[in-house]
This record gives sequence, structure tokens and C-alpha cells, in this order.
Amino acid sequence: MSGPMSALQMAVRSILGNRLRSVLTSLGIIIGVSSVIILTALGEGSSRKIQAEVEKLGSNQLTVTPQMGSTSTLTLRDATEIQQQLASQVVAVSPTIQSNQKVRNGEKNVSATVIGGWPELQALKNITLQSGRFFTAEDNEGRRRVAVLGLNVARKLFGMKNALGERVKIAGISFEVIGTLPDQGGDGFFSMNDQVLVPIETYQQRLGRSSEARRDGVDSITVQGKDRGTLKQLEVQLKQVVRSSHTLEVEEDDDFSIFNQADALATFNQVNRSLMLLLVGIASISLLVGGIGIMNIMLVSVTERTREIGLRKAIGATPASIQLQFTIEAVVLSLSGGALGILVGLLGTWIAHQFAGSPVFVTWWSVAVSFLFSLVVGVLFGFLPAARAASLDPVQALRYE
Repeated sequence: MSGPMSALQMAVRSILGNRLRSVLTSLGIIIGVSSVIILTALGEGSSRKIQAEVEKLGSNQLTVTPQMGSTSTLTLRDATEIQQQLASQVVAVSPTIQSNQKVRNGEKNVSATVIGGWPELQALKNITLQSGRFFTAEDNEGRRRVAVLGLNVARKLFGMKNALGERVKIAGISFEVIGTLPDQGGDGFFSMNDQVLVPIETYQQRLGRSSEARRDGVDSITVQGKDRGTLKQLEVQLKQVVRSSHTLEVEEDDDFSIFNQADALATFNQVNRSLMLLLVGIASISLLVGGIGIMNIMLVSVTERTREIGLRKAIGATPASIQLQFTIEAVVLSLSGGALGILVGLLGTWIAHQFAGSPVFVTWWSVAVSFLFSLVVGVLFGFLPAARAASLDPVQALRYE
């Protein structure tokens, strides 16, 4: 029997006959393939999580902030000007102002980020309520002392009891709880679970800065456009409105910045892709090292089986069939390592997700590319040992001790 099937059977017999050496030979391929899968899964998982968070907030949003390092020049008047002049181009506008405050319920207290905003803040932050209601324009205009509590704040102050209708003290001032939020995910300063939302007019009157000159000031103004396609045009118009509101001359620089979430997301994705490609490139070095290991072991195998090669040639085996046999053996060795590497990579990804809580997403292309790369490594690095075996003289090979 001759041909590819015969060569494949001999290759499998040879590999199974030296199991430990075969596994150790394929170790570089196993590490390389599993590293590519794990690193791409972690990178893709992080990217998708951040993208989902931004999409949740709305990727068609612009945020106006003071110039970095300067005193805030933004006021409620700027927000009103934007709302009135760009009414046909925007879906929602809200100024925001925030600070870290102690929130109390009797003896219980918690440190929370208290945010003041317009009622439109609910749409801008895509807020859904667990119970109660969000504050209204009437609450804001009437400067009513009402508050919506994040999940962690409500639980720390009221436990499992319904906080709706209860009163809390923010910076020593009593507020009525009119709504609570469900779990928004995450913890800390940026998580809505640890935030308290109040009307901005109430915030400025009750919790605002002591200086009368700064009482009208806000930290930022968020604007949601109608769609992502017109966001650039909206950004230009927004800049003109704020410059006009600040009565800036043509030669004067902007005293504010406009943050475009879509641009930030695109920049993040580009940086993330570059970083992921770098990590995959580093992991691919393991595949090349694994290929060199396979070539080395195959050269040793050719030396050990010189008499076998001579005998096969003596009974009619052609150089082409000898070369095919050793090439297939190298490819089978490499592909076996690739298959084991995929299993190890999937297991490593599962462990990273289950025990470290890392966001992961296994991409089909990372599995396919790493497996095909292991095939290419087997063909390339198996060629030299196979060519050496095919070129052996049968008489000299039979005399080899």
C-alpha cells in the first residue's frame, strides 16, 4: 500500500509510538495556539464590554466641558441657549453638576456621588427605574428636595426595605426618595449604583457652591443628537452656540472642549486592535519556536530511521513517497499540537471568565487562523527533514548502524 493514506497511517503509528516525545515536540505549538486564542478572547471581550457601555449611554452624544485645568465657565444659561437654538437637531440636553456627599438615614450613612441635572438626564443616561419616578420639570423649577437613589445607596441606607417615600439627608438637608434604580452594573465613582440624582436647581440652591458668582455654574452639558451621521455637523453648530453665549471674539480661543463619544469609541477600538495585534504577534513567536522544535525532532527521527528508509527504497519506494511520509508526519504532529492548543485556549478562556471575572469573547477567526498557522508551520518546518530522508542513498542507508 502506498500513497497519502499509507503515509498518514505510518505517520500516526510513529507519533503514537513515541507519545511523550510527540507531546513535548508539540508543546511550542500548543502554547502558541492557546496564547493567541486567550489573548484575542480577552481583548475582544474588553472591547465589546466598553463598546456596550458607551452604546448604552448613547454613542450619538456630545459633552461640553470646561478647558482642562481652567475654572469652569459653563452655566445653566449655556445649556438653555443650546436647547433653544439647536432644538431641531437634538433629542435631549442636560447640564450636570456633581460632588461627593454623605447621605444619611438615621445612624446609617454612605458616601455617594450626588448628581444634579435636568429631567432629560433620564433619557441621556438611558435610566430605567426599579420603583417610583424620575424628577420632573416641575420638581426642578420648584426646587423640590427630591432624590432618586442608586441600588447600592438604597441598600446601604434601607437594606431590603422599600426606600420609596422615605427621607434621607444629603449634606444635612432632608430629601424625599421618589425613585430607586435597578442594578446598573459595576461599583465605584462612575457606577450609577453609587449615585444619587437630584434636580439641578435644587442642587444649586441646597448643595451648590457657596460663591454667588459660581452658583449658576455647571460641570458639563450633555447633548444627544438625532443620529450619529449628523454628529459632526451638530458639533460645529454646538461650538458656535457656546462661543456666542460666552461672547468670545473671533481671535479668542475656546474656553471649553467638546467631547465626541463616537470619536472616543473609534479611537479606543483602534488602540485596542493595535494592542491585540501586538500581543498576537508575540504569541505567534511561540508557534515559530514550536516549528523549529518539530524540525529538530524530525531530523533526529530521520537519523534514527535511516535503515528503515533504506529498506523502503530497496523494495521500490520512490523519493517522492519518502518525502510525503515525513512531511505528513510533521504536519500531523503540528496539527495535533494545534488541536490541543485550541482545547487549552478555550479552557484558559473559560477559567479567566469564571474565576477572574474577565470579559471574554472567543472569535472564530482567532481559532481558524491559529490552526491554519500551525498547518503552515508543519509544512514549512517538515520540508527540510523530509527532503533529507528522500535524498538518502538506499545502499548507504542499509549499511547505516
